[in-house]
Amino acid sequence: MDRQRRTLLWVIVLVGLFAATTALGLACASSGDDDDDDDTADDDTADDDDTTDDDTSDDDTVDDDDDDLGDDDTTIADTFSEAEANVGDWVWIPVVGNLCRDGSQTGIAVRLQEGEGSDDLMIFLQGGGACADKDSCDANPAKYGKTQMQADTSLNAGILSDGTGSESNVSEFANWNNVVIPYCTGDLHVGFEENGKAEGVEARQIYVGIRNMRNVADLIGQYFTGLKRVFIVGQDAGGMGTNWAAIEFEAAFDDNTIRVFNDSFPMPKDNNVFSVLEQTGFKLQWGIELPEDCENCTGGVGNSGMEFIQQFIALEYDESTFGLFSYAGDETMRNLYGEDVAIDANAYENSLVDLRNNVLKDTEQWSVYIAPGTGHGIVTSPEYFTMEVGDKMLTDWVSELATPTLNQPPASVGP
Repeated sequence: MDRQRRTLLWVIVLVGLFAATTALGLACASSGDDDDDDDTADDDTADDDDTTDDDTSDDDTVDDDDDDLGDDDTTIADTFSEAEANVGDWVWIPVVGNLCRDGSQTGIAVRLQEGEGSDDLMIFLQGGGACADKDSCDANPAKYGKTQMQADTSLNAGILSDGTGSESNVSEFANWNNVVIPYCTGDLHVGFEENGKAEGVEARQIYVGIRNMRNVADLIGQYFTGLKRVFIVGQDAGGMGTNWAAIEFEAAFDDNTIRVFNDSFPMPKDNNVFSVLEQTGFKLQWGIELPEDCENCTGGVGNSGMEFIQQFIALEYDESTFGLFSYAGDETMRNLYGEDVAIDANAYENSLVDLRNNVLKDTEQWSVYIAPGTGHGIVTSPEYFTMEVGDKMLTDWVSELATPTLNQPPASVGP
């Protein structure tokens, strides 16, 4: 019965999405506006959305015409000059062309280092929920700029902790250069749909997470040269995004072998857990692009198979190492469709084991750390420093993933 209700829920969502998309297309056609790019950040993009009216046009987050970042006479050195002058501190760098879903400009938070670790780079993709309908969008950040960065305590927590925040532990990656890609697109960092629509939300939703990521990859790929190590970490929505980030940052840092860590967004092979309707909904609503060379990514029953991007990146970049952390009974993931249609805890754990054994293991480049419990996301929590399964501390496992011997990931941990 639960499975039937979940299926019905997604059918309703998809039918509504199809109808809304059709209506949007007719409206655009009747207006005679053939140039989507020209109105991407129009004032009315966010003005109709009750969730973002109050501060959509903050000077800190919107790209003003007199901001010369990205002009022809602005060099990469100019762009990073403030960060270079404030080594060890977080500095906000707007990125030209990067937009939140409300049309406001966004960018990256950068913390540069000197001395040991200054030739290493950790890229962190922030987490958050999906913006699929009014309720989920209301609970989802629609903007992230300098003001939001300055108030963001997660930038000094867990894997990002340098001991200056509330967390007394210091991450081994604190002396690396850190770049944080904020999450404000509502599309798990992988959307490519400028004219997005969410059920119950009048305003156009700008789902351009992957475009933002490509702009960041281009920018920091030019700035950071001569690196020893590049480590990509993503939590929750950012965990989903790491699968696409592997492709983008491999291209940007083609002289480096990247390492990738997905915290808490597994894509199981079991269609009862990662359903065909869910995958179809993601693709339609957010315009998700899958690698053309990944035949299995779209070859499953009912156009499923998105989970195979995890296998694809490991085979494509066979000297890289990839890691996945998940709680065995992750309630957030199990309640993705609502508590009344929650995925059974045992079924969820079994899907993780199946993903590890039957999708990832044969690549020889993936390691999976499954911990007991129902939590969701660990790398920005105090538990990051205390988590231990068997005799393996999570911090040791992450260290081995980021700095492997002979390009081999650590052994998997858990059931």
